[in-house]
Amino acid sequence: MCRQINRQYSLLIAIFVFVIFAFQTAAGQFPIKIPKITKRETPQTEQPKSVDKQNQPTVENKNQTSRLVRPEPTNKPVFLKDSLEIRTRTKETYWKLPNEREYTSWLPQIAFDVFYDNSAQLRYRAEWFNADGSAWFDEMLRYGFLSNDKTVRLQSNYSDALLNSKAIASIGSYGVKVTDTKTGEVIFQGKFKVNKLLHFPGDAKLKNRFDFYVDNDWLLPVGYAGYDFIGSNAPPLAISLWFKDRLNREDFEARVYHNGQVVTSTDDGGNILSTAERLGGCQMFSDKCVYQLWQFRWDKLLVRSGSINDYFMQTHPGVKFTNDNPGEYIVKIFHRGVQVREAKFTIDSKGLIARNAFSDQIYLINKIIIPVKVLGTLDKWNAAATWKADMFYGNPLTNF
Repeated sequence: MCRQINRQYSLLIAIFVFVIFAFQTAAGQFPIKIPKITKRETPQTEQPKSVDKQNQPTVENKNQTSRLVRPEPTNKPVFLKDSLEIRTRTKETYWKLPNEREYTSWLPQIAFDVFYDNSAQLRYRAEWFNADGSAWFDEMLRYGFLSNDKTVRLQSNYSDALLNSKAIASIGSYGVKVTDTKTGEVIFQGKFKVNKLLHFPGDAKLKNRFDFYVDNDWLLPVGYAGYDFIGSNAPPLAISLWFKDRLNREDFEARVYHNGQVVTSTDDGGNILSTAERLGGCQMFSDKCVYQLWQFRWDKLLVRSGSINDYFMQTHPGVKFTNDNPGEYIVKIFHRGVQVREAKFTIDSKGLIARNAFSDQIYLINKIIIPVKVLGTLDKWNAAATWKADMFYGNPLTNF
């Protein structure tokens, strides 16, 4: 029995040795190839293509072209002076005379925009001052939301508590100061005039019913020249002018002159649109205290800021490009056939509206401020009044 087991055991060892030998022989004839691990190469970025330096815009050209692209706001808010409005809020009772009815009293309110990225909430305080310069009241301004044009609105709150404790019933020149409470920086400081108009003359029962309103006549000689459709390859030129009263667009016509010749008219393609309104507290007398900002745009007076193809020219017959006609342009506004406004701006050698002497005195987005001649009798205002001193509520531009 033991011999048999030993014989089987010896046979197994012999088979195992034979298999090992056969495997080594086969491996020598058919070697096993182990794939090499290749080193991963760092991906290369695409090399810039060669460019024709002679056709590249200079630094000056880039800066010029950037005026046709709306800038991006930063975390530093920029006060937009042209958006500033001071108005009155009225109530037909007066807290100092609680037993009187039909007795109008008023409070001032302020509103303005800041160009800002809305990265943190702004906290501004408005301090109001009486006609004699003494402190009146103060309020925290309501912080709005970021609009599509990358601005944020700040404005007075509609506080009944203030109306019932701080409202007054007198007219005169009053003061305001706006401060950033986080930094202590004074954002704005100025003054404004409040007048009044009797609602119902001759009615003794309503002798104390008034429209208390802010005198904004300084708006009328102030205009803005810029572009519509910012970002397009051929934005049209547009100007914005203030008018008193609520008017109808059908009554307006705006003509552009260059070298004494009419270049184009809104009657020959364009648009006339009321874009803003300042009531100043006005309720019943729109011809005396309502102001509207009207935009006049000409679709056949464009600035070429990008490539223009044949299809564009075919679909825009008669179009003129400011790039081909630099120099001074005069705009004349007609209301029912009578000229009521005149303004000037200059087109530079790049075809863009040139900056003027007032451009560095006020921050504006894609536009410049221009003086305006108020002509005719359309607007009921006193041209000899102190509108220059009243400009931007006591913050006039030098030599405007």
